[in-house]
Amino acid sequence: MKLELGRAENIIGVLPASEGPGDRVIVLGAHYDHVGDTGLFAMDRGLGVRPGADDNASGTALLLMLAEALAESPRDHTLVFVAFDAEELGLFGSRYYAEHPARPLARTLVMLNFDMVGRLRDDRLTVMGAIRDEPFAQALQAADDQGLTLRRRWFTPAGSDDLAFRLAGVPTLFFHTGVHDEYHRRSDRPDTLNAAGAARVARLAASVVEQLDRYEGPLRDATPAPTAQPDRAFLGVTLTQAAPGEPLEVGRVVPDSPADRAGLASGDRLVALDAVPVTGVASLLAALAEADPGQTVELTLQRDGQQQTVEVTLGHRPDKR
Repeated sequence: MKLELGRAENIIGVLPASEGPGDRVIVLGAHYDHVGDTGLFAMDRGLGVRPGADDNASGTALLLMLAEALAESPRDHTLVFVAFDAEELGLFGSRYYAEHPARPLARTLVMLNFDMVGRLRDDRLTVMGAIRDEPFAQALQAADDQGLTLRRRWFTPAGSDDLAFRLAGVPTLFFHTGVHDEYHRRSDRPDTLNAAGAARVARLAASVVEQLDRYEGPLRDATPAPTAQPDRAFLGVTLTQAAPGEPLEVGRVVPDSPADRAGLASGDRLVALDAVPVTGVASLLAALAEADPGQTVELTLQRDGQQQTVEVTLGHRPDKR
């Protein structure tokens, strides 16, 4: 199979305003590419299709649901729906759109991004970005929350398609139902999704758009959100996992990273961080979220069939831009 990296295609649909001049824009986006069967950026080893049910078929399906639902309602804003390509390779689709928008970014009120929205658990939905500023705080407050518990986060990770819009000065809202151990694995299959939960997220998002459509105030009235959680601890490895429940295995060690300085090597298998078991990607991220840059932690690992413990002084997460 030939892996062609030189071609990507965004898919764009536009719903013109049904009332008023329609010169103000709301962008709704989700990436539709995934790692597929190439193994590129996969979290598990070997050949085979990674279906990407949550990352990001869930966001793509939600985007289509929103287009269908919002087409039935009168609107003052023009709605632009974008299915981005090449997100996994480096956010190329959204970066291209920001440079060649279907409608001017200067007239864009907000960009809503839907990435991994298919695994709603405990009714908790995270919304990240311009949640402190008008009109976005009011829209979230006034929208029909569908009984969901909204976890509002001002910081926004730099690894999804909203980044290009933030860098261009457009406020963003990033909807996300959380990381899980099926991320970038063959086990990210449709039967792991919470379809009813995704439908609730879609109805909430539609209500947020309807609230924002009524806004007539100034554009870009938002305080820029940081692109990552402040002082987020960084280890510096890429990881694979043979099967759920198996230890995470180090694939590559970032040069001059905390992991490199501690002597971690490709093939090491992570067992625990400060005595907290590492059972998958989600548990490792949760453990790192509890730590601070500059903190020294004990990392238990398996190497050549022997278990050992090494001390790692965690660093600051580098800017992913």
